Amino acid sequence: MPVKTFRPLTPSTRYIAYADYSDITKAKPEKSLVETRKRTGGRNVYGRVTARGIGGGNKQKLRLVDFKRAKHGVQATVKAIEYDPSSQFAIYALREMLKADGAWAEAIPYFELEQRIVDDPERKLALYQDEANVRRSAGDLAGATVALRNARAEGGATDPALKQFLATIALERVQANQPINEEDRREGAQLFVELAEEYPGDHGLSYAVCALEVEPSNDRAAQLAMYYGEQLNREAEVARHAAAYLKANPGSALAAQAREFVNRLAQQGLIDDSLFDA
Repeated sequence: MPVKTFRPLTPSTRYIAYADYSDITKAKPEKSLVETRKRTGGRNVYGRVTARGIGGGNKQKLRLVDFKRAKHGVQATVKAIEYDPSSQFAIYALREMLKADGAWAEAIPYFELEQRIVDDPERKLALYQDEANVRRSAGDLAGATVALRNARAEGGATDPALKQFLATIALERVQANQPINEEDRREGAQLFVELAEEYPGDHGLSYAVCALEVEPSNDRAAQLAMYYGEQLNREAEVARHAAAYLKANPGSALAAQAREFVNRLAQQGLIDDSLFDA
């Protein structure tokens, strides 16, 4: 089923996507493939009302779906193509087919379609994470950033894996020389700093260095990188980032410490002092 998108003339139409129902062949469902949805009306087995406010409503039907697909050698007949607003299986199946074929960009609009009919917070969170992976594969790192922000807003704000994923997307945007605004830089660097504080040692050093790559002027990242570098005897790995921090933030409170750090390594012959202007 094709997906209809809109030109982003306004903020509200930027990410809107609707299903194009031109393939639907009939308005009423096939009777042999639906069953009536049974409702209690709020009454128990004795006919007594045990829950108020449940009676009435339109009659509803449920589509019969053979999820086991255990029938073999049976000829299938397509009688009609119908619209089923109460099931997300068609959207999911089509999206997975596009992903399997490597059609990442074509699969992206179907995430929005499923988000509209899903109420489970865990499912919505998983959809945002999957959307971020697909957008990343499609080269849309800015879109992956938006999807991961939505995932954190949905209930994954404290999830370390989501923090690392979102911060890594910011790092990849910087390394790929893609446009990235200051807000996204600060967000990515701050997430790396939080991870560096939470996971000390080798992991903390790696996170602090990544934070400096995203935002070279980050004070806390520079402080953590120099501290972990000295603790792990890996100061030479930090020297280039400390020099970049000096150039980006020469008047900071840590400037003197960073300058002493770089010059000391140059005097010890651990780095080439011609590479640094400290």
